[in-house]
Amino acid sequence: KNGTEVGSSDPAQIAECNWLDLQVVGNIRPDWFMDDRGDSTDVQYLGDQHVFYQNEPRLVKQWRKKDFANQYFVMSMLGNPKDDDGIHWPMILNVPGEGFGDDFLQTYTNHSLLTDEEDYLFLLDEALESIGGSCPQMDMYGGGGEGEGVGPPVTEVHIPSNLEVDPNSWFSNGYTFSPL
Repeated sequence: KNGTEVGSSDPAQIAECNWLDLQVVGNIRPDWFMDDRGDSTDVQYLGDQHVFYQNEPRLVKQWRKKDFANQYFVMSMLGNPKDDDGIHWPMILNVPGEGFGDDFLQTYTNHSLLTDEEDYLFLLDEALESIGGSCPQMDMYGGGGEGEGVGPPVTEVHIPSNLEVDPNSWFSNGYTFSPL
């Protein structure tokens, strides 16, 4: 709804709710999973880099992942954790437009560990239903059974990405080691 507080867990602020059964996702794995599972995907560990993050230089460990659209994402994880938790938090994701939008950088901040008492943050649909709201399942056509299917937008104009895979710069080498 208009005026909804970002990050709110108040189900009364939900204007519309629906869900989609993804069943077997196949090669459409979240790019967060920096692996080469799925069709036409691959991943490379790039090593340590310095980036400018939240107004200071930070050491990150970087991976890049090629997807089925022949473009790649670059994920930067915290290299040397400063906090006692020792977690290599995600920091920056370089995202290709994949033909229907501009490339962009996604930045992750305000990291914190969640407790079991905070499960409700992921159960907003159940909270909405408990106050009389509804959250119906969408069908493969986006809800109404007619019209366009669920998926990326289809446009007449292809928007080129600066993150297209250059076959001369991509090398695949299977090595089962995690630097973290």
